[in-house]
Amino acid sequence: MCIFVLRWSRGFRWYRAQFRGIRRPIRHRRPTAPEVTDEPPAGPMAGALVVVAHPDDEILWLAPAVAQAAMIVAALPGHAHEPSITQGRDAVRAAYPVEPFEFLPLASAGVYKCSDWLRRVPIEQGVTLKSDCPVAAASRYRDNYSALVELLDPYVKQYPVVYTHNPWGEYGHEEHVQVSNAVLVLAQRHGCSVWAWDGFPERRLWSEGMRLRTDYFAGRTATLPHRALDVDGPLYRQVRELYIANGAWTWDQGYDPPPVSSYLQLAREGGVLITRRDRPSWARPLGIAAYGALDAARHGTALGPGRPGKEAGCSVGRPSQSLNPRPRHALRRSG
Repeated sequence: MCIFVLRWSRGFRWYRAQFRGIRRPIRHRRPTAPEVTDEPPAGPMAGALVVVAHPDDEILWLAPAVAQAAMIVAALPGHAHEPSITQGRDAVRAAYPVEPFEFLPLASAGVYKCSDWLRRVPIEQGVTLKSDCPVAAASRYRDNYSALVELLDPYVKQYPVVYTHNPWGEYGHEEHVQVSNAVLVLAQRHGCSVWAWDGFPERRLWSEGMRLRTDYFAGRTATLPHRALDVDGPLYRQVRELYIANGAWTWDQGYDPPPVSSYLQLAREGGVLITRRDRPSWARPLGIAAYGALDAARHGTALGPGRPGKEAGCSVGRPSQSLNPRPRHALRRSG
């Protein structure tokens, strides 16, 4: 009886919060403190491989690793809809201040926002897509995963340390999740260690309608090893201006990353440390009904409505202002 009352009261508080406009997730206990690595700042990055989905992701999410990386790889450099952005990325690559910077012969599937950001489920290929996602785009998304595993294999097996996207895709991009999954599979195959940016806080993503981190990884990152790394500000601004000059910058032009960023260890010498829940944290009938009642204008499009039929999120779109670590800047896609 006591257990029933406890579960009911917790669910009632959550339900009441939804209809009072207090959009906050249930707090999860953090039983132990995370491990903090004691390696010197240069040690974790020197000689590492950096793997990202799209060109400009490397400097947006992995700026501390870029300066000392042994190799940078953009897995999906071809834009799904705008050849001019693809050409701009090629021009950036030719003038990039850090070498080598290699592009895989793949293009984006064009599935940004083709998944339900409130209810999608993580799968091997990335995330589940909505039933109204164009068939061709959904097929490319599935095929890209197999191609990524095949084409990234010779890179990953050469380097003991890899920096890549986190499993919820920073702000939720479907292809960021896909690349993260592919890298983790290869890390297990070749005994590599994998690191990723800790990213935007759980609560902030949750309030913007991106539930993948909260639903499947809530509390799972608290005990992972982590390290704080300094962002090379001059290099970041140099690379940002290079992308902007070539029409290939896909984030807010005024965005500056935090000077110190936290990174999580997702895998250690082939052993995956990050795990996800078997079911979402809200897996109660009451929660499912309440999520369906959320204001779609605020939660369904807050991270970027993009353009009809256009790829977004590291391509084209209008992410929310509140995701910026420095609130005075609005994160708006340049398009």
